[in-house]
Amino acid sequence: MVTQQDVERWAEELTTVADRIAPRFKRPEIRSRAAVYLQACWRPSNARTAGSWRSSSAMSPPRTSS
Repeated sequence: MVTQQDVERWAEELTTVADRIAPRFKRPEIRSRAAVYLQACWRPSNARTAGSWRSSSAMSPPRTSS
């Protein structure tokens, strides 16, 4: 059975992974998106959308009209 401690440990480890890959992204907003993407990948499958393109588009900042 999964405990609250397990979930908290996984969240900490996910943060560690995001911190390890962060230097590969020069721009801070891209680093942030990578971390959000990792979190989205680890959500339970029933919480995911039908396709990964939806997850990535949900993470994108809203477009502004020029």
